[in-house]
Formats: sequence, C-alpha cells, structure tokens
Amino acid sequence: MAIAELSPIEIAWSELNAVQLAALHRILRVKLFACMMPRQVGKTHLGIWMIRQVMRQDTNAMSMFLAKDYPSIQRNTQDKFLKLFPGEEFNVTTRGVSHPNPSQDAQRGACYLSGVDKNPHKIRGGTMSLVHWSEVAFSQFQKGESFRTIHQTVVLPMISRTDGYYFMESTPHGSNFWKEFWEDDDDMGKGFTKVVFPLEMCIALGAITRRQADAMEKAMHPDVFKQEMLCMFVSFTGKLYSEYDPSRHHAYIEPEAHERVILGIDIGHTAGFSCLFGLWRGKNFYVFDQIYQKGLRIGQMVDLIEKRMEQWKIPRDRYTSYTDHDPEMLAELQQRHIKVDLADKLDPFACRMAIKEGLHFGTIQLNPLRCPELDKEFDAATWSTTRADEMDERGDPNGGHWDSEASMRYIYRGSKVQLEKPEEMPDAVAKSEDAASEWELNRKRREVKKSKTGQPQEFEY
Repeated sequence: MAIAELSPIEIAWSELNAVQLAALHRILRVKLFACMMPRQVGKTHLGIWMIRQVMRQDTNAMSMFLAKDYPSIQRNTQDKFLKLFPGEEFNVTTRGVSHPNPSQDAQRGACYLSGVDKNPHKIRGGTMSLVHWSEVAFSQFQKGESFRTIHQTVVLPMISRTDGYYFMESTPHGSNFWKEFWEDDDDMGKGFTKVVFPLEMCIALGAITRRQADAMEKAMHPDVFKQEMLCMFVSFTGKLYSEYDPSRHHAYIEPEAHERVILGIDIGHTAGFSCLFGLWRGKNFYVFDQIYQKGLRIGQMVDLIEKRMEQWKIPRDRYTSYTDHDPEMLAELQQRHIKVDLADKLDPFACRMAIKEGLHFGTIQLNPLRCPELDKEFDAATWSTTRADEMDERGDPNGGHWDSEASMRYIYRGSKVQLEKPEEMPDAVAKSEDAASEWELNRKRREVKKSKTGQPQEFEY
C-alpha cells in the first residue's frame, strides 16, 4: 500500500516503534512534552518524523528543529533528515526543509533548522506549529545565553499564537540546567508533561534488544551508562579521576617518524604553562611528553614547543595543536605555520567524562617520567563539594591552576572528536562527478575495513 493511501495513524503504526508511539500519543494530548529515553530508542527520530508529518499536511504550518550546536545540524541533515524526507518530495539543506516548488504548492509549510550555540535570538519572532529541541541537556550556549532565556524568551513565544506543540528530548548530562528543568514545575517546567522511559520497558516493548543494551553497558563507563541508558542524574563526589591507576595507565613509548602528534596547550603566565604531546595508536591514546613551566611569555612558550618537536624529529606538517582562546597564542602559532584548533572550553564536564571513560577502559596511557605534573594532577583532582559537576579548583599539587588537567582536556577531547568525525568530501573532489564517486567508494572501503578490524585508520587532518 502506498504511503499516500495510509491514514496518519496507519503511517505512525507502520513507521514508529512502541516507545515512540507511546510518546507520540502523549505529545498529541498535552502539547508541551519533555521526555528522556535511553540511547538508540529513537527520541530524535520521533521529533523529526513529526516535522515531516506536519509538512505533509496541506497547510502553511511551520516547524523548527533546534539542535545542541551547529555541527549537530549538519550531522542530522546528512543522517536522519535525508532518510526521513524523500528527495522527490522535499528539499533538505542545513538551513531547513522545504517543498521543491513552493510557488506551486500553496499552503505548504517549511521547517527551519538552528543550533542554539550561535546567536539563537536570530530565530526570534517566528510562528511555529511544532518546535523540536533535540538533546537539550547537551546544548552549548555562548555569549551569556542560557537554557532559561532561550526556552522562555525565544521558543515559548513561537508557539503561543498557534497553541502549538513543543517537544524536548534528551538524556541527562550531569546536574546541569536540564536537571533543574526536570525537577521544576513552577518556573521553567510549568505546564510541561515530563516522562522517563525506563530501559527495561524499552527492551520489553522491543524498541531496543537486550543484546544491544548489554553491549552498550560493556562499552560505556558505568556513570555514562547510568546517564545515557538508565536516564539517571548522577552525582559525582570524591576523586575526579578515581579510575587512574599507575599500574594500568603508565606506558613508556616514543613517537615514530610516520605518526601524527597532537599537542594540548594551556596558557599560563603567572601560573603554569602546560603543553602535552600525544598520539593515537589504534584505540589507545598515549601522552608521551610534557612541557611545564611558569613565568613565560607567549613567544617563549612556542619556542619551547618547536625545540621539543625538533628533539622528537617531528616536522611541522605532522603535528597539530589544541589550545584555549588566547588571541596572542593563536596568532603566534599560526604565524609559525603550526596547525591549531580551538579547544572545547564550553563543556569541561563532557571533556572530563571522556577522559574518565578512556581511563576506565585503559585506552589512555601516559609516561610519568616525562609527564610528572599530569601524573600528580590526575591523582589529586577531586570533585567540588559545592558546585555540581565541577572540579575543586583548590589544592593543585603543582602550585598552579590545574594546568596539566586543562591541557589534557584540550588534547584528548579535541583529538578524539576529530578522530571520530565523519569524513568530509573535499570541495575540489565534489566538483567532479567521477572524482566524487571514486572518493565515496574509497570511503566505504575504509569504513568496511574499520568495521572488520575494530581499529580507526591512521589519524589524518
């Protein structure tokens, strides 16, 4: 039976799993709906599916898809939107979804896509029938913005005239604003129905299999599993890197001539300047050297970096650096033709959880003889007793501002995200149909090889 011959209810029953159907039933009844589901059950898929169904109506109803950041829009566009929106029926871009011939399709709506990390107020004033905010707890706000301001001053007014639907979904992310919203019924959470779909129920309803859930439990840090699969707000106390064990995490390696080296740089003038040197070998990340000094100027810091790379016989085109947002350091590195990327300073909690996971599985190794400051900070760092999900800034064993821990966050999180980033077709290749086809074929071959070996291919930029 063709899709056009099915009723909306029949389409839902044919395309959604039981958990998604239960959530959809509640959304249609209450309109303001927030939910938490385990990973891979389909919460984001449901919201995008609803947007498609709104656009298939013969109305001018507008929809909005809000993502945690702009890169997520690109990823969702390439993945879920292209899968759910047939090319012969819709135009899908990173700016939004439209019908192919709007002038010939009177009363046909559109969907706008926006990240909350870059000037979310540019979408103010729209009138929407449906707003879907995906992975809310992981939203990255900049320039003084917050969940409260975007939720109350940007999104809620969009649906006021239409009495529209507002669907928020996420898993927890520590004890941040999502926890505050979830437990608040008088301010930010006023009027919302909030539902947690437990993992065991999702398994019982067939939305995810026991085998899949068990595989995720084996592959995740226990605290990450509690958040991502059990949808629990986890409280962190005691030693921050309790997983750190010298007997498991010390390794004495040196870079080989062909290997790409990654630098993590934390600027410190009066405190400590820390530069870590690391590399990936398969799934393992090795920190093999460190510079740690105090009282240096930017030029002196970069001089030390270049001398150390000469010592290791690593040419400029075989290393890159992740550093904080110090304009002087960025300019100095770029002037010397050293590839530099900005470190993730917006979400230190996510960076620390990534490091804890690497330590838990033994995939992070360091040389304690060359990295004694990092070794000490790993052992001494503790969670704050007054600020949820933050490190206690007191008591740095090196007498600084936990500069080694900061440079470790920069080097590991930055390079790990880059390592796992989907390959992007170069612009020059995309201009040629033959070259693009050959590039895509080679990419698929690399993916097949990777899936068979379970190992990432050589780390390239």
